Amino acid sequence: GSSIRIDVAGDGCSFCRAPAQKQKLLVARCGHKFCTLCLDTKTFEPCPVCKMPISRSEINAPDSELQKEIRIRKQLAVDFNLSESDFASLREYNDYLEQVEDLVDQRMRGVDVATQLTQHRERYREQIRANADAKARREREIVQQIANERREMEERRLAIIEAERLEAALKLKQKEDAIASLEKGAAQAAQQQTPATSGSAPMGASKLAESAAHMVYVPAAPTSGTGILGGGAPPPMTGLVQPIGAAPR
Repeated sequence: GSSIRIDVAGDGCSFCRAPAQKQKLLVARCGHKFCTLCLDTKTFEPCPVCKMPISRSEINAPDSELQKEIRIRKQLAVDFNLSESDFASLREYNDYLEQVEDLVDQRMRGVDVATQLTQHRERYREQIRANADAKARREREIVQQIANERREMEERRLAIIEAERLEAALKLKQKEDAIASLEKGAAQAAQQQTPATSGSAPMGASKLAESAAHMVYVPAAPTSGTGILGGGAPPPMTGLVQPIGAAPR
């Protein structure tokens, strides 16, 4: 593929020992190199040198020294996952760390460390499994924690949006009520100021009573031959009602 490059600095194919100057050499994830001829004609599952499980798709072009060291340390960390609590003393733990660095150095120089890896796996099998399970559990907890935090953030965001919506609706309702109250007051004021269309407005009972208290009945002057003294029938009540103190008509 496009990732294949000629390896001019390698020690040769780990299978047929063909030098890099004559063949294209590719690197498996375990660090061993193989020429394209061997890759096309032989099976590499697992690696024929260290027996690490690999596949053809994992055999790539050589990487830089830094990339190579990072890759080797990640591979070793699968089995060399012990902590200080797994050892009886600090000295034993320091010896273990030195062993890891020695293995990295040997792998960087292309030295076969399969025997040392096997011995380590057999010696610390239970601790390696327990630490791997603990690491997987921590990773699951971290993933769950991140998911919970994202869910809480989303819930807070939606709550803020809803609160802002309710506040805006309340302000709009208050504004509409204020406008309606002003319009109602203006309509009532305009109705009170409008004059009656025919005659005067009807007088209230209190006004009528007040007017009646200031009125007096003035009878009309009798005519000759009428009235009680004239020997006839009493004259009809044909007088006028007029305000007290007004001049007689």
